[in-house]
Amino acid sequence: DKYEVEHSEFKLEKKLGEGNFGQVFEGLWNGTTKVAVKTLKQGTSEQESFLKEAKLMKKLRHPKLVQLYAVCTRSEPFYIVTELMCNGSLLDYLRDHEDLNQLILIDMATQIASGMAYLETNNYIHRDLAARNILVGKNNCVKVADFGLARAIKEEIYESTSKKFPIKWSAPEAALQKKFSIKSDVWSFGILLTEIIGKGREPYPGILDGAKIQSLTQQNASSNTNILTGWDTKEILPHVERGYRMPQLPDCPDSLYAIMKNCWDADPKNRNSFETLLWKLEDAY
Repeated sequence: DKYEVEHSEFKLEKKLGEGNFGQVFEGLWNGTTKVAVKTLKQGTSEQESFLKEAKLMKKLRHPKLVQLYAVCTRSEPFYIVTELMCNGSLLDYLRDHEDLNQLILIDMATQIASGMAYLETNNYIHRDLAARNILVGKNNCVKVADFGLARAIKEEIYESTSKKFPIKWSAPEAALQKKFSIKSDVWSFGILLTEIIGKGREPYPGILDGAKIQSLTQQNASSNTNILTGWDTKEILPHVERGYRMPQLPDCPDSLYAIMKNCWDADPKNRNSFETLLWKLEDAY
């Protein structure tokens, strides 16, 4: 395996993040190349998932996907070593750079669509597409990352037995029936677009009173008023099932909101492919 190297080749430096099963560090490879090193805690039950992610990343080669450099999987602690994206997650970057103009934001969305179109063409699904899992490099270059839930699919639909999924980003068929496809990733892309245009805004940022929700659902209104408190996550799916969709943000062009609404079509077959989303974004902006 050309990717398999020894732990001794890496010096772990600044910690970039931490999750339930491991940590991510900025590191040096052979004392010269800056890299990101994802580590797995020793003794965790997630070893198999970690190895699956490493195996999958070896097959994914595209300019808009974070690239795998090396792995250390012969002995613990396991490492997945990737290119270092110097500006961290898109979610944090958006919240820290409120001066980003609309053209830059749409260009970021276009870059993400390019990476996802590659996954689509090669029959992969991501299953966790969100601003937190997009990384930012120099000059507002963004790449799709975190392939821990990604899968290669032989059929159009992948049925998952996992009980863990990000409800606010999940298509109804994925959340309720555990049926994932590239079109459920398209739904998540629509949610991601709201994060980008809202510069890191949380999806479904407020809960409306029952009468207002019913009115918005029926009218498919494009303004969101009378916001009270934060959504209780378990309340989101029933409203979405009844037809509620996030309304248009003040800074969101009509053409982009039309793309979002298509991403959120109740019938997955009616949602655009990532290839179509890519050329729509490129042509419009």
